[in-house]
Amino acid sequence: MRKASRFAGLGLIVLCGSPLLVVSCDKSTPPPARPTPLSPSPADTRKASYEIQEKCARDAREWYEHWRRATSSLAGPPLSTDFRTHYNGKRGRCFILALRDDAGKTYLSHGEQLTDVLENLEIGSYFAASGGEPYVCEVNEIRCRSLKEWDSLVKPYMED
Repeated sequence: MRKASRFAGLGLIVLCGSPLLVVSCDKSTPPPARPTPLSPSPADTRKASYEIQEKCARDAREWYEHWRRATSSLAGPPLSTDFRTHYNGKRGRCFILALRDDAGKTYLSHGEQLTDVLENLEIGSYFAASGGEPYVCEVNEIRCRSLKEWDSLVKPYMED
């Protein structure tokens, strides 16, 4: 328990002939509140999101061009190639889904590859000859048996 000070409240003390006003309190005053950090405005948030998506698109296009050249030199020129990119805000990652269709003398084939662009890490791949079951169908070590299953495994990466 705290003892009451002799000079609690308001008092007057004279030092060297001049009055000095002394004020004291029994309770200590709390420190001033720290200012809260400013939250970015919605416009700033949209701008940052747009810039991240733009960077994802640029990096993905660069990755795709390299991938297209590399696969063409290994497997010959494709019938067609294409790609889709997506910046996944929930995962904080940029993904690309690269597509390749090939035609041989007796077959047509379709392949897809899901990659984390920043890490240059293949997350999954799908490859099948037309009309048949896939030779390869896997996303993060989860195997699939059809293009429909592949699409459902890829969806969480390519959508938020």
